[in-house]
Amino acid sequence: MFWVGTLILLVAGALILASTWMAWGSGPGGFLKLTGWDWFNLGKEGGAGQGEVVNAFFVYSEGRPLFTGLCSLILGALIVLIALLMLLFQSRGLGGVAILFSIFALGMAVTNLTTILRTDGISVGMGTIIFIAFSFLGLVGGGMAMSG
Repeated sequence: MFWVGTLILLVAGALILASTWMAWGSGPGGFLKLTGWDWFNLGKEGGAGQGEVVNAFFVYSEGRPLFTGLCSLILGALIVLIALLMLLFQSRGLGGVAILFSIFALGMAVTNLTTILRTDGISVGMGTIIFIAFSFLGLVGGGMAMSG
């Protein structure tokens, strides 16, 4: 169980990381696809109005929160790193840390999904689906690695 769970964590972290550069949402007809990294670039530029938050990690505009690709990049990389350390040291204890980061990633992915679904004319992209699915799979892998 340890080996399978740790390999699941490794794959989950890598795909969370990769989701950063996949389309998180697209406009009508598939035009204007925005990736997590595009959101990072928008956030990095700043320019928040009154009642808005715009930075490299998070964009809050018109009552809609969205975590940028920098968050998926960091969390995906941390999950991969933890999985590699687990394999290297054969340590089950780090599985709890992987579960914690997977919970953070899942929360951010679900927040982004609800924001995209609430925005008129925007459809959910494959990057958002992968971000959610593999954040959840990170929870499963971390639990398996700890129990094995």
